[in-house]
Amino acid sequence: MKFSVISTITLIGAVQAAPSAVVNLPADMSPRAAFNEAEVFSFAPPASCSILGCISVIGAAKCVKEAIEDDDYKAILDCGKKKDLCSCAGCFSALGDFLDKWGIC
Repeated sequence: MKFSVISTITLIGAVQAAPSAVVNLPADMSPRAAFNEAEVFSFAPPASCSILGCISVIGAAKCVKEAIEDDDYKAILDCGKKKDLCSCAGCFSALGDFLDKWGIC
């Protein structure tokens, strides 16, 4: 089908007549009393964290959790390589605190 001037004008008119899909919402719709922004951002990982770099440690989460609960620095080294554990210290505060406590990283 060839486009002519008439079909082009008809198409433009139809597009302009169609209701806009863009909805203008107010800038702030959140109820301020419902949450605190500090609480929301406390769950965000810090900038020093790379979740993708922690895949092996996340896979050994049960082992890491048990080692931390037992306060056993030797057991945590059985859960993963020291390099991997130290690279994840910024992602998980419990892991970071434990590794700092024992001077592993």
